[in-house]
Amino acid sequence: VVFMDSDTVIMDGRVDICGEVNPSQPIATEPSCNLATMVLYACDKTRELLDIIWSARGHWAHQQWAEQGAFMQLLGFDGRYPGDHLPPVYLGDTEWTPLRRNLDPRWNVSPFHLIDPLLSFHPGGVQPFDARLAMVREFAAHTSVCYTSG
Repeated sequence: VVFMDSDTVIMDGRVDICGEVNPSQPIATEPSCNLATMVLYACDKTRELLDIIWSARGHWAHQQWAEQGAFMQLLGFDGRYPGDHLPPVYLGDTEWTPLRRNLDPRWNVSPFHLIDPLLSFHPGGVQPFDARLAMVREFAAHTSVCYTSG
């Protein structure tokens, strides 16, 4: 199961992101647990994780990161939004921490740090929205593999 932010551009569709997870490490995210890109191996443990996150949604409903905060807390991070351009605070290992691995950085690359990316996500800090949308369109026009509908 792959989750991506809606402003993510697949730069090279020939590589399978699902290879980033396995039964012993069924959760893959970028190092600070940002969920711009998340891959979950379809198994009972990840279903349990998603059920816990869903059941915690009331607690996190008024936080900027909402479900992401619940996810981060389960994996050992402070789930509260630390502020723009600040990394989340790591509080320590939990029972879920050993089940997570870091995605290869090429799977979660900001357009400001492009080095042969497989995915490129365009952070919300780029404003106004029209400028961000133009950036997404520009990167989509330069992907290694083109996708067309129909």
